[in-house]
Amino acid sequence: MWKLNKAICGLKQAPCQWLAKLQGTLDQYGFTPNKCDHSHQWQTTTITLLVYVDDKIIIGNSFTFVQRIINQLTYAFSLKSLSHLDYFFGIEIRKLKDGYLPLTQ
Repeated sequence: MWKLNKAICGLKQAPCQWLAKLQGTLDQYGFTPNKCDHSHQWQTTTITLLVYVDDKIIIGNSFTFVQRIINQLTYAFSLKSLSHLDYFFGIEIRKLKDGYLPLTQ
């Protein structure tokens, strides 16, 4: 058994610094924060970025625009795509053929 004496990144303020960098990057790309999530609207396109610690979910009504945001974020951060979303916070997410995403718990 090992005892961890420091934060994972080595500094107590590392999570705050990471969040500040993420918020600065999202502001640079035109995202506007609200109480629940970060979202960006451009004409009729809406992209929503959900962040929990270091997990991110990017959803939107334009595949091209979502890919552009992913590419920009990959340039700023080290991202790894885990393919389609099946579960998040104990909530099952299924994609239907008509594009709807029902959430069940």
